[in-house]
Amino acid sequence: DDATLVPHPYTVGRARAMARAVIEGLGPTDLAAVVFTRDNRKAQDFTRDRSRLLAAADRLTPGFIGGTVGGSNFVKPVAMDSSYYLSSLRTLQRIAEHLESVPMRRKIVAYLSAGVPVSVTEAAQISTPRVGGEALVNGEIEQALVASLRATVDRAQRANVAIFALDPSGLPPKQGNMDSLLTLARQTGGHAFVNTNDYRPGI
Repeated sequence: DDATLVPHPYTVGRARAMARAVIEGLGPTDLAAVVFTRDNRKAQDFTRDRSRLLAAADRLTPGFIGGTVGGSNFVKPVAMDSSYYLSSLRTLQRIAEHLESVPMRRKIVAYLSAGVPVSVTEAAQISTPRVGGEALVNGEIEQALVASLRATVDRAQRANVAIFALDPSGLPPKQGNMDSLLTLARQTGGHAFVNTNDYRPGI
């Protein structure tokens, strides 16, 4: 999930190591692809060739989430990061849609992501955007993220795709983002491995 990967050497290094561990754990008849949520020019289509998959995993670079704008001390508002969060979820939707046409196989997505700041639990509490300036913008963003998360879960369920979420950011976790990873995993028949620095048992 390079769209939401923070540009920190520790997190980027962990994400690459996790991706390599997933690939190295594939069976001899497994087909796998490496997909990015921001820059898919570095992706690798389905193959059994681990060397190609590993090379794609090593091409992972961080996105532009959080931080500052134009090198200044101006901190970006959540509205400027929302497109990256939506890109992450919509990429998962497109993957599930593609895999829906693949019959009679076990289909898994290993989603290496710090998650998005929303959960399906919050959806029931968001009926109308909050009024007034920034609150209205943030309310609309929250609604868009909830809708996209719901659509992602629905598409994965219909495609019989289990999402296994692994958080490369380690400890301490971002609580709101962790909720989205738990939701995606639990509602699609996968597992979420969060709130830990030891990713090996999850893989």
